[in-house]
Amino acid sequence: ARIMARESIEGTIVLIGSIAGRGGPPKLLPYATSKGALVAMTRNLAFSLMRHRIRVNLLCPGWMDTPNEDVVQRTFDGATDGWLERAEAGMPFGRLIKPDEIARTIVHLATSESGMMTGAVVDWDQTVLGAGDSVFPGPELGSPATAAGVPR
Repeated sequence: ARIMARESIEGTIVLIGSIAGRGGPPKLLPYATSKGALVAMTRNLAFSLMRHRIRVNLLCPGWMDTPNEDVVQRTFDGATDGWLERAEAGMPFGRLIKPDEIARTIVHLATSESGMMTGAVVDWDQTVLGAGDSVFPGPELGSPATAAGVPR
């Protein structure tokens, strides 16, 4: 950003956060905290850089189907074969987010397609935080994935 401002280069910065930055399960506290800090950083950078016509936006994906997620599920959560199918069956739209969906959104945010949008924090998830479907860490309630037998 400093070089862009110094050299009068207009453009866009797209940061990648996580829906966990809005709140997450206790085991993700350090991760969620770091992603939450990106929200404040995005808004502050956007305000500071808009006079240079540099836009800054943050994309916060939810639970994604990636090769690394498979490793995390198996290594840290004890998931077994078929965990992805069980998890997807318990999700509102019947699947996890795919990387190509996020890539298309990044392209949108990084190009003129998103117009003058700056300082935006885009939650890219299939649940609506605060609308009654949030994960509760107690024994009675859980996420759709937990209901499907996938520890989260």
